[in-house]
Order: sequence, then structure tokens, then C-alpha cells
Amino acid sequence: MSTSPPPTPPSRAPGDQERRFKDITSPCEWIEDYRPGGFHPVHLGDLFNDGQFKVIRKLGEGAYSTVWLAHDLRNSRYVALKILISETTEETSHELHVLHHLAKVGSQDRIGHVTQLLTDFEHKGPNGIHKCLVFEPMGPSVNSMVYELPQFKPRKYGMKIRYPPQIAKRILLQSLQGLEFLHENGVAHGDFQPGNILFSVQSIDSLDEASLRQEENVQAKSISPPVERLDGKQDKWAPRYLCLAQPLAPYASVSENLRVKLSDMGGAYFLNDPPKKPITPLGLRAPELVLMGEVDKSLDIWSFGCLVFELVTGQPLFCVPAYNHRTEEDDNHILELQAKLGPLPDELYSRWETSSRYYTKDRKLYNCQLGGVGEGEEPLMLEQTSMEEAFDLTNPDLTDEEAEKVKRLVRRILQYDPSKRPMIKDILCDPWPASYDTPMGGVRLCWSYSLFNPTAPGNADECDDHSHLGQISALIGPPPQSLLSSGQRTSMFYKLDGELKNPGLVPTPGDFSFENTIGCLGGEEKLRFIRFIKRMVRRSPEERSIARELLDDPWLYEDFPQD
Repeated sequence: MSTSPPPTPPSRAPGDQERRFKDITSPCEWIEDYRPGGFHPVHLGDLFNDGQFKVIRKLGEGAYSTVWLAHDLRNSRYVALKILISETTEETSHELHVLHHLAKVGSQDRIGHVTQLLTDFEHKGPNGIHKCLVFEPMGPSVNSMVYELPQFKPRKYGMKIRYPPQIAKRILLQSLQGLEFLHENGVAHGDFQPGNILFSVQSIDSLDEASLRQEENVQAKSISPPVERLDGKQDKWAPRYLCLAQPLAPYASVSENLRVKLSDMGGAYFLNDPPKKPITPLGLRAPELVLMGEVDKSLDIWSFGCLVFELVTGQPLFCVPAYNHRTEEDDNHILELQAKLGPLPDELYSRWETSSRYYTKDRKLYNCQLGGVGEGEEPLMLEQTSMEEAFDLTNPDLTDEEAEKVKRLVRRILQYDPSKRPMIKDILCDPWPASYDTPMGGVRLCWSYSLFNPTAPGNADECDDHSHLGQISALIGPPPQSLLSSGQRTSMFYKLDGELKNPGLVPTPGDFSFENTIGCLGGEEKLRFIRFIKRMVRRSPEERSIARELLDDPWLYEDFPQD
């Protein structure tokens, strides 16, 4: 064996004859990706950012990063440390740009269902300079947490692995609220899938480091066997071992108090600057993306509709495996779309260049064999199953009435025409998401948007305030003279008679009212809720009910009986 050091590996992925290492069968990242431009080699106990962050556990890995639990020694807390590959890609540069933007525009209450960037820094290693992103620690993804539920341990053959319906609904609602925040701030997620929805964990800052630290133990299957080069030489570009991911599942809650957040902005993009090729998973692509390459925020809405089906049934709506050729992947997807949702509209169908392999000129299906019918072969025909039939075949844990609501919601979202898909605020008020039962007895929750949504041309605060005051006037009437005479800024907005100086910013009272604004309640419950709100939304602070008085309100009292 030569004692000379090995040559620097190429920055591209190696071919079969260029591999440096013996195979590692442990479920980790690919060892060959430790090369210039690739992953940074990390060992448990490594320090980052001038000794601030100490790596104690691996949380996961992806195509562009590894993620670690680190002890923030300066601030006495634990954080998630995401170390990006050193090669600058569109995904890595976009992610940091989007995260900085969201941190700037998002208040604490509005960004609650999106993981927040705490800080970032650069780290120089043998494979280049790596961007390092610091987040709050999170638990497993929605994809993997379901396997941690006690009812599926031990796992048995034939088990239907899926979340209970009320848990699935909470996950969907909270992830949708995360999407709403992104879209309101000009960002699309672009990779909205169960693997990028993470469970929050209880506070772990008070825990001893030793209780969270991952063992360096091959027998315990917490790390891989030693990394070895084929030529037996030492390799400075790779770690001595790979760590198996150990998510914080024991510290995550899947109860009534669960909380999930959208993560991984590597596929995110600004709505005014969409990418040519988003990284949306194959089975979650919208038809206009598959056939026309169109990219906008409605792609997230389509993905959400697919996730409603998947989380409730435990099965993906569209199962699109990867093929060697993109044409076969697209054909497979389009065949499934038409089987589940019905015929494509003419405009979309005309963009399907290989449709003749499967359909006659008058659009009758004659073959389901990908790639078309070979010479001398018989066409392959498969049974066509609609979305509703596929849903029922999974026997979801729902009443018939609930099942119908879910199917109607999925059908409502998965419109071929993007302009006909509901907006997020409309989905939040749909009969299925808008209410769910709690142990406290069938209380309905209204998942909607803010009562007042002032908008301003440009970013002038005065115009924003003017719009806000206009909405208040439309809802509860003009201000009293006592307020007009005492307010320090009154003359900026009001005339002497109480009319706004810019009446064009006052909505029509009939259009902007409690009755029209609150769309997700009905009947007597809606009337009780409006009476409850009116006790607080009053001009004079002295006339507003105090908290103790509100506790006895019929709207609260009937659903939350007091002791």
C-alpha cells in the first residue's frame, strides 16, 4: 500500500469506477458525497462558530444538508444546526434568502407554523465553505412520526399505518396556516410534503446534555462501522464514521396539544421570481406543472389537496415512481390524474405530446402500458378507480358524513384550472377543517383570518392606518365627538363631522359586517359568537367587557362549562 496521500477527489459525483470507499449499508447519507463541494465531515462533539455550538446528536440528512442537535454553549439552550453542502446551488442560496425575508416580515404570532431561523454563519472545512443555519430543535416529520404512535408498536402485518382523523386534521390545519403565512408574505414553499412538516418538541433546554447525546457505538446502531477507503489510505474529506439519524421523537407530542411547523425552505421561491423547475415531489405535482411548466403558489394548494387524502387514508393519492425517462414519469402521472379526477380539459390535454400512446383520437383510453404498445403486443388495460372510490377502499376511520366532507374538500381543491382552486382562507372555512371535536365536547373552532385586514398602497403607515380606521367605521360606525376632540392624530384622518378624509377606504357596510366576515359558523352558534365579539369590539375602552365577564358569555359557557 502506498503511503502517499490520496489525490483530491473531484467535486462532481463519482462514477462506478471512481468510488473511493467501501460500501456502507447503514441508513445514512451516501459516503461518496463527502467531497469538495459536498457535505462537511462531522463527528459527535465537534464545535462550530468559534466554540459556540457543540454537536451532540444527528437529527437527519437530505440531498443538500445534514442536520444536527447542538448545544448552544453561549446561550444555554439546544438548537438544530443545518450544515449545507459547500457548493452553491439555487436551492441553498434561495433557502437563506427566503429565511432572512421571513424573519424580517414575520411577527411571533404569525410565523408560528413555520420553523424560524435563529442565526446563521459560515464554516470552513476540507470540502469548502459551508453555510450553517441555526433553528429551534424540532421533532420527527409527519412522514415518520406516525410509526412512533403506540398503537403501531409492535408493528404487525396488515396494519393500516395512519394518523387518527382528529390528529390528521390538526396537522393539516396547522400546516395550512403555515402556508398562509408564506403566501401572504410573497413566498411559495415549493416542496410541501409530509417530510417537510415537523412536530414541535417540548422544551428540552433544562435536560442534561448526556441524556440527549448520541452514543458513538456501532453495536448500538447509532453510528456506522468505520469509513474505509478502497485503497486503505486516510481520507480527510470524509468523517471517520457516519451517524444514524436519531430524531427527537420521545420529546414530541402527538396529543390534543400537538404543534407542527413547515420546514426546509430549500425548494421555496418568491412568487414574483418562480423557478423554471421546482423540486415538488413527483406525485404532488399539479397538472399545469407537469404539462405546461407553470409555477405559482397554487402548486402548494394542489399539494395540500393531495396531502388531505394521504393523511386521512394513510395512502398517497397519486403514486408516481421514478423512471429513467421523465416522459414515462409524466405519462404515468397523467394517466393517474385522469383515472382519479376525470378527463383533462382540452387545453391541458393538447399539451400532452405522448397522449396517442394511451388514447385514441376521440380520447378513449385503450392502453395503460407506459411507453405505448410494442409491435406484436396487446394493449394493457387497468381498472380505473376514481378518487372517491380509492378513498373508500382504504376504509378511513371516519363516519360516513365525515368521509363525504373530506372527499368533497379534496375534489374542491384538486381543480385542473388553477384559478378555480380555493384560496387558503376558503379552505380554512370549509365544513371539514372548520370544526372538530375535542374532549371538552364538540366545540367548533373558526380557523379564519384577521377581522381587520388593512391594506396600504406602497408601504405608507398613514395609508395603512387610514384603511384600518375605514374598516372599523364600516363595522361599528363613526367615532363619537368625544374621541374626535381628544385624539392627538384625529385631524390626520377625520373631518370635523367624523367622516374619514379618504372615504374611498371605507368598505360598504353591507359588504363588511360581522355576519359576512364570519363565514365558518352558522345558525344560532354564529349569532352567539357575534354577540360575544361585539362585547369587545367597541369604540370606548370603558364599554369593553373585561376577561372575567367574558368567561360567563354563553358562547364560551355552553362549550366550556365552568366548575
